[in-house]
Amino acid sequence: MKRILVGDDGSNTALLAVEQASELAAKTGAELIALAVFERGSVADRDLDAFARSEDIDVVEAESILIKSASAVLDRCRDIADRWGVIGYRQECLEADDAALAIIDAARHHDVDLIVVGTGDRSGLPGLLLGSVSHKVASDALCSVLIARAPNRVMGS
Repeated sequence: MKRILVGDDGSNTALLAVEQASELAAKTGAELIALAVFERGSVADRDLDAFARSEDIDVVEAESILIKSASAVLDRCRDIADRWGVIGYRQECLEADDAALAIIDAARHHDVDLIVVGTGDRSGLPGLLLGSVSHKVASDALCSVLIARAPNRVMGS
């Protein structure tokens, strides 16, 4: 294994994915690529407008702040990779319309052997109807995918 890509959206399940990816990279000597994706359209226009007004900034600047906050989650990736002793590490923050496709494209671009993602926070009917990033990545990626799941997770929760 030469390269592992881990997606981090700041969630608890993504944190577990980062831990597992870092452990695998450290044990195999693989390079770890941490990826944060700011999904365009993930924040409703009215919410973005309200945020901009509350901060007394324009909407473009408000969106820029949100994109920077997406990249801030990568700081924890670096810390975890360092704790595991990962030797090769790099990180990227992307802006995309679809997070799953951005992860798949990044994996292809970097010629990764394994993608690691968390299960996501969707459950029940919304997760079933809308699909999730992890499901889409697992279905469409050209390489192997590890979906990190919290231990002792009860079916349906």
